[in-house]
Amino acid sequence: MIVEDYGVLDMAGGWSKSVPVDSFAWRKLPVDEDGIAVAYYWASEWPSPQAVNQAFLKIVAEEGYAVFTDKEVTWAFVPYWAGVDIIFPSSQERDEFVNAHRDLLAPHPSDL
Repeated sequence: MIVEDYGVLDMAGGWSKSVPVDSFAWRKLPVDEDGIAVAYYWASEWPSPQAVNQAFLKIVAEEGYAVFTDKEVTWAFVPYWAGVDIIFPSSQERDEFVNAHRDLLAPHPSDL
C-alpha cells in the first residue's frame, strides 16, 4: 500500500497521515515546476487487514489517498471517493476483466 501526502506548504498537507499504515519513506517528488509543492509517498509492504479497511474508509470519506499494488508494482488498485482505477499487468488481463465485468463500465462509451 502506498499513501500519498503533501508538504506543509500545501493546504492538503497532512490529509493522508490519518491512514494507518506501518510505512517507510518511499518517494518525494515535486508537484509543480518551481519545486515548492512536494508530494511524499509512504509505502507498506504488508499492511494488516485492519489497516487496509481503515484506508478504504478514509479514502471514501475523502480523508486520504492510497494505491494498492504488489511489491514489483506490476498492477495497481486505486480507489477514490467517486470510484476506482485499476491498472492491469497486461492488456490481456485487462480485457478479460472487462469482459467478465461489463456491468462495472461507465454507461457512456466516452467515459473513462
